[in-house]
Amino acid sequence: MIRVLLADDHQIMRHGVEALLAGHDDIHVSGTVRSGFEVMRFFGQADVDVAIVDITMPGPEPAELLAACRQAGTTAPFVALTMHADPILAQRVVRAGYAGFVHKDDAVTDLLQAVRRAHIGRTFVSPRVADPLASMPEQPDISEREQQVLHFVAEGLTNRRIAAQLQVSIKTVETYRGRLMKKLNVHSAPELIRVATRQGWL
Repeated sequence: MIRVLLADDHQIMRHGVEALLAGHDDIHVSGTVRSGFEVMRFFGQADVDVAIVDITMPGPEPAELLAACRQAGTTAPFVALTMHADPILAQRVVRAGYAGFVHKDDAVTDLLQAVRRAHIGRTFVSPRVADPLASMPEQPDISEREQQVLHFVAEGLTNRRIAAQLQVSIKTVETYRGRLMKKLNVHSAPELIRVATRQGWL
C-alpha cells in the first residue's frame, strides 16, 4: 500500500484527487493539507510514502519545501502537481529533486503512474513537457518563488504588494529580488525584466 499525502490549496482539487486515488487498492491517501507549512507539520505526525504537492500553493517554494522536509528527516519522494505546462518550470522542479511533474489536465493514469514510479525510486514527467524538456539547454537555477517574484516585478508591483500576494515578509521579497539580480548579473529592475524576457520567462 502506497501512503500518499495530498497537498493543494483548493478544496475541490483535494477532494477530487483524493476520490480518484481512493479507487485504487494499492494507494491510500493518509491525509490532505492546504499549504507547504502544513506539509512540513504533517510529516511529523504520520508516515507517508509519496507526497503529491501543488507547487504554487502558499508556503515555501517547491525547492525550499523539499529541502526543509529533507532536513527534517523526510525521505518520501515528492510529485509536483501544477496547472503550468512549462518545461522550464519542470526542469527546475526535477533538478530540485522532485520525482514527478504532473499537469492538472493530464490523464488520471499519468498521476497514478507518477505516484507508483516515485514509490519505487523512479521519475515521471508529464507528456505535455517531456519532449521540450529533453531538448532544452540548461537554464540559470531560478526557483519557482523567484519566478513568481519576477512576474510581479514585471507587472510593476512594489515589494510590499508582492509580499502580500505571496504571503511572505517584505524582507523575504527583497531577498528573492537580490538573488535574481545576482544570478542574472543585472543591477536594476529594467535590466532584470529585459534579461528575463530574453530567457522566455515573461
